[in-house]
Amino acid sequence: MQIRDSMLKSLLLTYIVSRIESMEIDELIDDGFSPELLENLRHRTAGDVANIGLFDIPLAVTIDPATLTAALESFDDTVQRVSLMDYFLQHGTQADVVATLFHQSTTDVRARARLIANKRSELKSRIRDDDDVHCIALHEHWPAVCVKYAETRHRLYYLHKKLPGFTIDALIARVEADFGSYMISPKAFRNGTHVGS
Repeated sequence: MQIRDSMLKSLLLTYIVSRIESMEIDELIDDGFSPELLENLRHRTAGDVANIGLFDIPLAVTIDPATLTAALESFDDTVQRVSLMDYFLQHGTQADVVATLFHQSTTDVRARARLIANKRSELKSRIRDDDDVHCIALHEHWPAVCVKYAETRHRLYYLHKKLPGFTIDALIARVEADFGSYMISPKAFRNGTHVGS
């Protein structure tokens, strides 16, 4: 990709000069820079470099599309992961549970929780045994999300979307009371029905 913007050319030249000053010159020599040219650039002032950028010097950068695509996907995954972790913290999930689900240290999770504490929702902290409506709903939705989603955090997230009036901790407690463990394998369900039920 050709660089035609004079300011950007000046920045690239400044970067090259900084590499020369740091004696990181092997790659420049491999690219055809002579020792004389390197020495000439090394003694140029910032003003010189800025003005040289105004000249019609063909500069180009190479970007590997596959590497750029991978970087973008990694960035998006990180943003999505942090957003999902924040959702769990905002909806009443204990720090040690979040740490387990997102493979983070409990210390880091608690620090993150303090940052978003003012956004914490006021939700019910438990599903009572006599709350037939929500117990039946949980028994309907939990097997379904276990079959549909592979990761526990995604199962809990979508379960909470179905029962948003409770904290995620409340849903976990109810799942553990009725199904044995919220970390249960989807293989324990057959056609949406819990094997032990």
